[in-house]
Amino acid sequence: MNRRQFAFSVLAGVAAAGAGEARAQGGGDAVAFVSDFYTREIARHNAKEKTSEAEILSAFTPAAQKIWVAARDNKEPPPAALGNVIHVFLGPGALPGREVKLVKVGVAGGGQRLLVIAVDVTIDGNPRKLHAYVVRDGNTWRFDDIGYGQRQSFMSYYRYRAGL
Repeated sequence: MNRRQFAFSVLAGVAAAGAGEARAQGGGDAVAFVSDFYTREIARHNAKEKTSEAEILSAFTPAAQKIWVAARDNKEPPPAALGNVIHVFLGPGALPGREVKLVKVGVAGGGQRLLVIAVDVTIDGNPRKLHAYVVRDGNTWRFDDIGYGQRQSFMSYYRYRAGL
């Protein structure tokens, strides 16, 4: 490696580190949003309180809201292939009475429009990693999708359930 290649690699490394730091700083309020949201939702779940449809819908982008409404309005029974009941924010297995704990929340990736926030939880002591895909909507953040793991997500589940 000559001096020119070395200098270029150093500058590229500094630029990449700066971009990562900028993304993490830009994602700080998204992480706070997701952390606060999951803290409240998990407390609600553990207290066996219901979340209203209006509250659920308000947390999502308009595109995700349309998928939810289409699934709700689909009068066909859900396909058997869907399996277990899915908690909107926590995924399969988060049934009433199962204790959920928030372990950690942090930026997992993303870009200027969409941030991916990793949400580590336990459900009855079993670890689960969720991925909240959030976008800025005015002065707030909204969920565009929530990945439940094993190639399952809010959008894929409700699209399938809606027959889309």
